[in-house]
Amino acid sequence: MMGKVILWPDRPEALHRADGDTDGYDLTGATIIDVPADFNWLGRCVDWATLTIADELTPIRSRLRDAVCAKAEDVRSRFITTGSGQAITYTRKEAEARAWAAGNDPATAPFLAAEAAATDTTIDALAALVVQLADAWVAAGSAIEARRRALLVAIEAAATREALDAIDIAAGWPEAADA
Repeated sequence: MMGKVILWPDRPEALHRADGDTDGYDLTGATIIDVPADFNWLGRCVDWATLTIADELTPIRSRLRDAVCAKAEDVRSRFITTGSGQAITYTRKEAEARAWAAGNDPATAPFLAAEAAATDTTIDALAALVVQLADAWVAAGSAIEARRRALLVAIEAAATREALDAIDIAAGWPEAADA
């Protein structure tokens, strides 16, 4: 048994199920398509070019996006310590190291001063190391982000299940030796 859905291309929010007779309704500009009677029509995304319902791809896209972001984080962990607190610390230490190189003022480098004291090194040596590591991270981090974004764009552009299945989220990531 089939049902019908009424689509207005200029008003995609106006997607209506037509369970019964559509006589007496102004359907100017609308398209009526047949769908399975048990079709869950709420929240559907319509591909106006082909007038097909693309909702079955939504959960697949969501799982792939999550997998891509998890893979990106896994690859990042080969280069840096992950975690939002650690990321803030790295950002702060880099800013302090660059400020230290510009003026050697301990007041501008509390993280570096504390770490230098804890590791029995100089702020100069630590600042140089932090800048070196931060600069090295730029190459790896930008390659990871480029791959992550390319995959996310490919996921959104895929129009079929087959196209989504063909996206290889495991390939193309930088290796630690590449950076």
